[in-house]
Amino acid sequence: MNMKIKYVSIFFLFFIVGCWNEYDDSNKDCTTDCTNVSGRIVTEDGSVPVGGLNFQLDWMVKGTLGGTYRNIKKFTTDKNGYFNINFHATDQELYFKGGYTIKYLGSDENYVILNDLGTDYPVLGYFFISKRDTSINKILMLPRRSYIKIKYNSNILSVCHVYYKFGELSLPMFYNHAGEIYSIQQSEKIIETAGNQMNYLLISSQINNNDVILNDSIYVPIGDTIVYNIK
Repeated sequence: MNMKIKYVSIFFLFFIVGCWNEYDDSNKDCTTDCTNVSGRIVTEDGSVPVGGLNFQLDWMVKGTLGGTYRNIKKFTTDKNGYFNINFHATDQELYFKGGYTIKYLGSDENYVILNDLGTDYPVLGYFFISKRDTSINKILMLPRRSYIKIKYNSNILSVCHVYYKFGELSLPMFYNHAGEIYSIQQSEKIIETAGNQMNYLLISSQINNNDVILNDSIYVPIGDTIVYNIK
């Protein structure tokens, strides 16, 4: 009986591993029934193009017992931030519709590090299709790097979170959690933020045994470090 359980367990583990499939089609060119994805990568709140950086279009679906991942195309923006790629959608991708993502592959020190996103590379945009011969256009924002030095000037119990927008300009966009500072841990901290665009602060404090929430925003020029005082 124990031997049967052992064999069943081995088969079950093999089944889980065997159901995960990865495909690298990044070097394949589409010639028929192509879906076109074009657009532009911009920065500084959408006013400046991002040229010469590397990105990737991929697709993934996950289930309890496995899933499928396909690296569809790697591409580099031109000097004006534009890109234009074609690919052939598989039957499986059309069946599930969603799952397409555009990811930033680089680590240029002039641009923010998009962390806390839970993926292999930062996702700037996503889209859904249900048929081939479809055209998709995306304008995506990748922020430039700046800094905020947050300083506590009192002994209040407080935490400050910093966010900024990135991603698709035609949507509400994503908010990246840039960092936080707890007053009980340190009195000041430098947090990487987005340059030449608004950054958003959520400050939760305890004052006279009352919870006080403050929302604020601050514009930071590229490469600067702006001091923000919490009293």
